[in-house]
Amino acid sequence: MYKEIIAYLKLKYGKVKPQSVIGKIIAKNPELKAKIKELIPIIEQEIKEVEQMDIEQIKELAKAYEQTIEKKEKDIEIPVKDKVITRFAPNPSGLLHIGHARAIVLNHYIAKKYNGQFILRIEDTDPDVKKPMIEAYELIPKDVEWLIQEKPDKIVVQSDRLDIYYKYIEELIKQGKAYVCLCKAEEFREYRNKGLPCPHRNQSIEENLELWSKMLKGEFKKGEAVVRLKTDLTHKDPGVRDFPIARIVENPHPRIGYKPVFPLYNFAVVIDDHLLGITHVIRMKEHTNNAIKQSFIYKAFGWEEPIYLEYGALLTDMPTHKSEIRKLIEQKQIEGWDDIRLPTLIALRRRGILPEAIYEYIVKDVGLNKADIKVDWNKIYYYHKIRIDKQTPRYFMIRDPIAIVIENYDDIIDKFEIKNGIPYKKISKHPDVDLGYRELPIKEVLYIDKRDAERLKQKPLRLFELFNIKFVGEIEIEYGDEYSKTKEKAYAVRVISFDVQEAIKNKYPIVQWLPEYEETTLFELDGYKKAYVEPNIKENYVHFIREGYYKRENDKWIFSVK
Repeated sequence: MYKEIIAYLKLKYGKVKPQSVIGKIIAKNPELKAKIKELIPIIEQEIKEVEQMDIEQIKELAKAYEQTIEKKEKDIEIPVKDKVITRFAPNPSGLLHIGHARAIVLNHYIAKKYNGQFILRIEDTDPDVKKPMIEAYELIPKDVEWLIQEKPDKIVVQSDRLDIYYKYIEELIKQGKAYVCLCKAEEFREYRNKGLPCPHRNQSIEENLELWSKMLKGEFKKGEAVVRLKTDLTHKDPGVRDFPIARIVENPHPRIGYKPVFPLYNFAVVIDDHLLGITHVIRMKEHTNNAIKQSFIYKAFGWEEPIYLEYGALLTDMPTHKSEIRKLIEQKQIEGWDDIRLPTLIALRRRGILPEAIYEYIVKDVGLNKADIKVDWNKIYYYHKIRIDKQTPRYFMIRDPIAIVIENYDDIIDKFEIKNGIPYKKISKHPDVDLGYRELPIKEVLYIDKRDAERLKQKPLRLFELFNIKFVGEIEIEYGDEYSKTKEKAYAVRVISFDVQEAIKNKYPIVQWLPEYEETTLFELDGYKKAYVEPNIKENYVHFIREGYYKRENDKWIFSVK
């Protein structure tokens, strides 16, 4: 919970005292001043654990602290006239990922900071190019609600609003500001590039209304007719010259079925932003070019434009493109949109990552600026851990067990309590003893991880909460009965002391151990793996010491955060 602070102080001063750590904690959380006595044993235990880490681990933890706690926080400020209404407007052709989190959080945070409204608008008026996923209509609102920890003030789906768009298109036609164009695409392109009007631009309003009626009745095929807004034929960007605002779509919409006419993106956006009262459009900088077309539409109606604020992308090395994810699913390389190897919000939720951690990261560390930023997962993990650690029990896990045989076992068993003839050790589930204890039997044969066993040859080890051991030699032990016996490599060891201070002074590695184990499956960011854990774990979210935080899912443990 406080290891980042401890690591920072260790790198800076070498030796870490509990009082120094407490000073940093109280400076950040003054309300904890009344709980100093409770904090001291927790901090002392975590100092011991950091002392046993290698330098790279310590540097990584210290970096997370430097970039979050020590950083001067700047709140997000925006120009405001009176009220504030923002919107997050995803396309339902896929599910939301960590990149969308920047848009969701910024729009929600700013709306709530200024006592305004936050609207979720699902933009699904391009069923040919961006075919909607039916399940997205349920999962997108669920993801947004999960991340902001409340329902949006309003949810709007554009495919429910086609009649509204038709009404305003017809209004522009009646005002002579839009027309129905029957040019083939290449023909219009030639006129446009030369800055010339196409033959349909000067049609009468009556002719355009008749053609518009035929479009609505489905009398044109795809590409035979579009509605164009009259703009500036000499505009420096040819794409802005009389750009289309509605077109024919032949494929049925997955949600509402066949509709012959759909508005184009920029037109639907302007209509909705105006009618929903959007005051601030907070969007990715890649939408800058759309602002030019949208401005022409606003002027055509005589409407005031909202305030535009732009931000950069939130990038990750994990797959985010919808087509790439679909391909991975089809190839069975991943299980689905909630596969934890994806940065989708549904996958992060499955991992048990707290939405508050993502939210705080976006507000404090990412912010509202045009810089493209690569996701710093360590920061998200940090914000998660400071919330979850104090209520998460700790257990032992071994990835690759090897037996250690205690040569002087008979000499040490009187140091333990005896239950049913077997000595056992009562170990707290957390430095905060309120989380309870578990009892582990102390047997002549225990198990440690092979990576730790190799270190044992070089210097003594301390088994967590138990005793210090030294290497004696390699041996073989037999398993099975008289009919089937298996020989296995093991290490003979001797218990040299019970003194934890000796281990700290001599820098013995402190390692987890198991008296017996339960085989399980881990689902981690690089796939499925076998591991061994303490039997009879009852909780569904735990901290496996030195391995990370894991969430139980049926018969496996899913990686949450490191």
